[in-house]
This record gives sequence, structure tokens and C-alpha cells, in this order.
Amino acid sequence: MASIKTSGPLKYYDGLKYETAEDFWCQTPILGVSASRDKVRLFTDGILHIRAGFTWNGASGPTVDTKTSQRTSLVHDALYFLMSEGVLSQHFRPIADQLLEDLGQQDGMFSWRGVVWRKFVNWFGGPAARHKRKVLTAP
Repeated sequence: MASIKTSGPLKYYDGLKYETAEDFWCQTPILGVSASRDKVRLFTDGILHIRAGFTWNGASGPTVDTKTSQRTSLVHDALYFLMSEGVLSQHFRPIADQLLEDLGQQDGMFSWRGVVWRKFVNWFGGPAARHKRKVLTAP
């Protein structure tokens, strides 16, 4: 068999399953702070701009992806991404977690689900906000 040329080993991130098809923005209560990395930018007026091509993993933990969790998981993951990259303070985690609940309920999520989801990410989400994604290599 002939050797197939490649650029080298594949470098990839684990755990991402959705990609924005177009730009998306959301008004957040985070004011007076500017943070930007890759396809995510938070403006000082609280607007979170997520460019087309941003990938996120949807609902995490003991929950499932539904139509009512897509926008809220995108916004939450984008804010946690900025935190994990060190360009947004961990101080904003509770605000991001509350936004998760509020936006989910606005989108029709059962209120009990939003409350439970917020509590779980508040209790267990710290490592995701502090952890830089690990680059995996194959082969």
C-alpha cells in the first residue's frame, strides 16, 4: 500500500459536538469588562458575541440536550471558555450560572430543570471554568 501523505498527527479537542452556523449574540449582565479569545468576545456593554464556527458540547452533567437547552448551553460554554482561557475572571462564574438558568427558562425549559442545572454547574463546574482544554493527538 502506498503511503498517504498528511500534515502530521491529528490534533483535536475532545467533548465538542455542536458548531454555530452563524454569528450569535446575547446580552449578559457582565458590564464594564472586555474579554476576547478565538470566536468569542465579551464587550463592555455586556454583549457576548459568538462567531460562526464556535464549537461547544451542549448540556453537560446528568442532563440531555433539548431545544430549550441549546442557546443557554452555548452562552454558558462561551463564558466558561473565556474563563478557562484566563481572559475573564472566575468572579463571573455565578453570573454565568444564573444566566444559564434564566435563558433556559426563557426558552421554555421547565423551571425545576433550570434550577437544578444551575446548582449542579455551580457545585461542579469550577474545573471546567479553570481548565484549559487538553489537546489530544492521534496516532
